[in-house]
Amino acid sequence: MALLSDAPSAVDAFASGHWDLMGQLEQQASAVMQHRNVPEAAAFLADVAYLKRPHSIDRETVRRALLGCSAEILPALDALASVRDVDYAAMDELARVPWFGRGGGRSFNSAVLRLVCPQQFGIIDWRNVAVLCGSAGFEGLVAPPVVFPEFSRQDVLEVRGHLPFTSAVYRRYNDVLRSLAAAHRLRAADIDLILWTYSIQKQPFRTVTFPIVSPSIVVGPAEHASLRANHSPVAQALVNDCLAGSDPSPLPGLLLWGSSKTDGQRWTVFSDCCDSARGVMFQVAAAFAARIKAGGGLPEGMGRG
Repeated sequence: MALLSDAPSAVDAFASGHWDLMGQLEQQASAVMQHRNVPEAAAFLADVAYLKRPHSIDRETVRRALLGCSAEILPALDALASVRDVDYAAMDELARVPWFGRGGGRSFNSAVLRLVCPQQFGIIDWRNVAVLCGSAGFEGLVAPPVVFPEFSRQDVLEVRGHLPFTSAVYRRYNDVLRSLAAAHRLRAADIDLILWTYSIQKQPFRTVTFPIVSPSIVVGPAEHASLRANHSPVAQALVNDCLAGSDPSPLPGLLLWGSSKTDGQRWTVFSDCCDSARGVMFQVAAAFAARIKAGGGLPEGMGRG
């Protein structure tokens, strides 16, 4: 049970204060289901989205958007309130709510189920899947390794946070959690925490610091809203800025994050897990800039597309 005892620090390694937030949300979950109050549910779901992706989710943006989704939220609350009877079917109803599975993914969705019914559900994450699969660097805890037909052990390491966590994949994953929980007299959520803690101990998050690359790149509200739809202008600006400034030092684990400023969003850089598309974008942009400055040009096969 040592891994479970180490879980609080492992969770906070992802984002400071996350262990307390998860505990608070677990305590709130039952009341949220019972009250069937859309503003209360919207705030709860926004917090859950933030719990899952603290480095890329703005809770207030999610909360405001969900306030207009009562037609989707109320049936989802009813299904969640009956989750012990309807089991995985509750996820399908929740998936009608924006951010929680409309595109077929069950990542955020699984976080809600884990908070509502921790006895039977855990959160799906590429790190936990890597431990179950015995991917390189994560092996040693589960034997025999779990096989997912949808992807290989190597795929887990290469694709990471963009793995296809469909309903079928989540069900296979969570059934394993339930089986392990029953064997060890624990909750499915506890097995989730054990897998996560083991992954952090095997492959910790990088904690190196990195200087601000460009205080001049300012993204206003309109640009910020459309950033995910079109990264190209920001990527190009980053490349140009790196070329004009000091030698960039691209490192795995860089993540772009906008800190609120009165004059818009200023992009700064810090080290974290590189699951964010914006983090990948900067890492690639900085690497390209370094290559161009060294006279190497772009890597073969990489053009303007």
